[in-house]
Amino acid sequence: MDASVLLTLYLYGPEARANFLSVLAKLGDRLWLPHQAALEFFRNRLLIIGEQGKSYREMSAIVQAYGAEAQKLETRVRAFSNRVGLSAFDRDRLIGVLAPDIESATQMLNDLESTQEEFDPAAPDPVLRQLESVFAGKVGERYGAGDHENAVREAERRIEARTPPGYMDSNKENSAGDYLQWAQTLTEASRKKPRYLLFVTGDQKEDWVLRVRGRTLGPRPELALEAQQRAGCRLVIASPNQFFRLASAHLHTEISEATLEEGERVADRVKDLEKRLGRHYQPE
Repeated sequence: MDASVLLTLYLYGPEARANFLSVLAKLGDRLWLPHQAALEFFRNRLLIIGEQGKSYREMSAIVQAYGAEAQKLETRVRAFSNRVGLSAFDRDRLIGVLAPDIESATQMLNDLESTQEEFDPAAPDPVLRQLESVFAGKVGERYGAGDHENAVREAERRIEARTPPGYMDSNKENSAGDYLQWAQTLTEASRKKPRYLLFVTGDQKEDWVLRVRGRTLGPRPELALEAQQRAGCRLVIASPNQFFRLASAHLHTEISEATLEEGERVADRVKDLEKRLGRHYQPE
């Protein structure tokens, strides 16, 4: 599992978030998080929290600007009414059709934003508290200095050769992040020797998955081969929603359609965040 999946928990509603955490808890000792993923989660969580408040402020500013334009429109309607001799009744009816209810819209935004207060950076973080409980004893060790340097050099080599994973993140400040998560995952898999290695990620770019004509067919063959050679296991790469469906089938966990629909919405929001935050957002 990578950091982007954990960061999406801040974007889910309460029901879908509880669904997700319940599935993670049911995995027990089969659940494992690379150290690099935990590092990237802590590096980005405040950015995600702060971005939500920023988005509400931006929307409020747009509504207020729209209200100012509406005031100008009302002035022009009154002038038009005087020129053509509209009755006061028809003039006010026209203004009523054209004028937006800025006050109600602003109040609605404030009410919606109040539901996000639990993610105030200065307040206790319930998502973090629950993740700490679920992942207790299930986070990998950090590489020592020598192993870390070797892994970063290998990441740089792969980026230059366009060998997966990670070369699609060559423009990021921490361009080695993808490979570090992958390398740490393979180290753990080679120790545990599972039959299947399920890697859950929100990253569906071409350096992780094989895409043909817009369809995702599975993990990149190079990664599947590497997992087989290093750990003797079959690699499965799943998006959060694919993970939900697998959990429903194999863990006898009920996943609501509303949660699956929200998963699709959240995936779109993650893509938007990557564009808005650019090089500062480094979940992989």
